[in-house]
Amino acid sequence: MPRNETVCGVPERPFPPIEPSTSRRGSRFQPAALARDSAASRSAFAARSDHPFPLGILAVNLAGTLALGLVAGAALSGQALVIVAGGGIGSFTTFSTWMLDSHRLADAGHAHLVWLNLGLSLVVGFAAVALGHWIGAAL
Repeated sequence: MPRNETVCGVPERPFPPIEPSTSRRGSRFQPAALARDSAASRSAFAARSDHPFPLGILAVNLAGTLALGLVAGAALSGQALVIVAGGGIGSFTTFSTWMLDSHRLADAGHAHLVWLNLGLSLVVGFAAVALGHWIGAAL
């Protein structure tokens, strides 16, 4: 595709390559390791309980929205934003599990818990990202 063409009406802007940085110890930062560790943290944090309501996944997703708000409020941008928001926070939170848990609740006949799960996730999630953005901007 020529450089100035559009995809779905959006001008193509290729992302610049992500250059690994070195820490004080000389090791290289690994975005894949960040994603792996975030996903492992999510699994440990969202352990299942005997109750049908997916409280663990709700807590993980709300923590992630708060963290994403902090990152956005702190004006992180460019490659750092892509790595932290997409690789770290995006691997920690889970939209697909949220939807699957809602579907399982519906299949089990827990319609009230489906609406509670969807409503809490959306309303409290929006509030958490707004709070995180406000705190991040104040830092």
